[in-house]
Parts: sequence; structure tokens; C-alpha cells
Amino acid sequence: MIDVHWNEIHCRYVLVGLNISKLLPNDPWRNFHGGKHDRKLLMACNQTKLRGSYLTDLFKGIDTASSKELSDILSQGQINIDSQVKLFQEEMKDNKLTPESVILVFGGLAFQYYNEYFRNSFTNKVINCNHYSDFRREDDVWVKAFGEKIGI
Repeated sequence: MIDVHWNEIHCRYVLVGLNISKLLPNDPWRNFHGGKHDRKLLMACNQTKLRGSYLTDLFKGIDTASSKELSDILSQGQINIDSQVKLFQEEMKDNKLTPESVILVFGGLAFQYYNEYFRNSFTNKVINCNHYSDFRREDDVWVKAFGEKIGI
């Protein structure tokens, strides 16, 4: 499906999660589809200026759905944080992040780590958003709050 929407891809907004929750099949352009709450992102982005935005994670190669487990891995020094920051910097350069691009960070822990390790590399406006996996919020409530937070 991505093949017919090349003209919509942009980096005016970059949507950033903490890490992947699980490895996915080796399938071209496959992303997060299939999670319990991914539909909230579709509902929030598909018919807005966010359609075509770049979606990524701060930490690469760490597959866990538990943010506590990720924190433990990082605090135990099992992952070189400097190399993770460098990977993210290169990814943003490759995707042509501009000073006007807005970075939307999903979740409190991702925002904390962004501020601690990644923010010094970028001058972009950053908005912390509630994570779309928040099961306590109905879809329409999450989508409305997300839209209001980022001004769409």
C-alpha cells in the first residue's frame, strides 16, 4: 500500500516511541500493525496533516513490551546509549529532519529518555503525548486529546 502513497511521505512530524515491543516478520514496509491499540494512531493521523509522517523509536534492537525491562537493560549498561543516540541522529538526517519538523514523543518514559539523552542533538519543537496503547482511554477520547495537544 505504501507504494501508491510515496507522495504523502514527509518529515514535518516525526512520531517517536520508546522501542519496539516485539520483532516483526521480515516483510517490506511492515510496521506495528496488529497491536491492540494501533488503530488510535490510524484514527488520529489518517485524515490529518500527520498522514505520511515518519514513525520510529528512540532505542533500536531492544524488543520488549515492558518499559521497566527496557529501563533495567539501560541502567545495567547492556546497551550503549551513545550508539543509540548516534543511530537516531543518522536516522533523522537520512529522513531529512528540518529545524521546522515537530517531534511527537509517545509516553512519559520515552519523553524522559528523549530529554536525558537525545534532546541535545536537536533544536526541534518536541511534544510529549500520551501513548496510544493507553487502555484506560477509549479510542475517541485518546484521539481527541492527542489532536488537541498537538493542535490538529
